[in-house]
Amino acid sequence: MKNFLFFSLLALGVQGCTTPYQNMGASGGVESTIIDDNVFEVKASVNGYTQKSVATQYAIRKAAEVSKSLGCSYYSAINNNSQTYDQNTSKTNIGLMTDKGGVYYTSSVGTRYRLVKPSSRNTYVCFNEKPNTVLPGLVFNVKYVLSSDLPSGSGRFKVPNSWR
Repeated sequence: MKNFLFFSLLALGVQGCTTPYQNMGASGGVESTIIDDNVFEVKASVNGYTQKSVATQYAIRKAAEVSKSLGCSYYSAINNNSQTYDQNTSKTNIGLMTDKGGVYYTSSVGTRYRLVKPSSRNTYVCFNEKPNTVLPGLVFNVKYVLSSDLPSGSGRFKVPNSWR
C-alpha cells in the first residue's frame, strides 16, 4: 500500500511538471509573431520533464491557430535562414514551386523561401487554397490539425508498466 501511495504521488508530481500547451512562460509554451500578410514565426519550448518532440507538435498546432486567424486553410514551414530575393517582382511567380533542390515559396515581394520539415522554431507561410506542387507532409490542413488531440506528454503522465 505504501508503494502504491508513493508512486501515485510521484506520478501526480511529475504530471504537474510537464509543460502544458500554453502561452510562453517561465516553464515553456508557445508564441508567435506575424511577419507579413501570410508569413509568421512560431516558437515552442518545453521543460526537462516533457519530451522534446512535444515542442514541435505544439509549434505545429500554434501555426494552425495563427493560420486560421489569418484566414488561411493550409500552411507550410519555410526556411527563413536561407532565402533569395528577386528585385524584378513583376516577373516573379508567386506561390509554391518545385525547383532543383526542393520546393520553394515565393512571396509577392519576391522573397523566396525553401520549404522544410517543421521543428519547435520555424517560420511558416499560409495559403487559402491547397497547393498541389508539394509532397504530402509538407502542407498542413488547419482543420485537421486543430481537430487533433494534443500530444501525449503534454500534461498527462503515463505510469510505466514496471511500476504496476
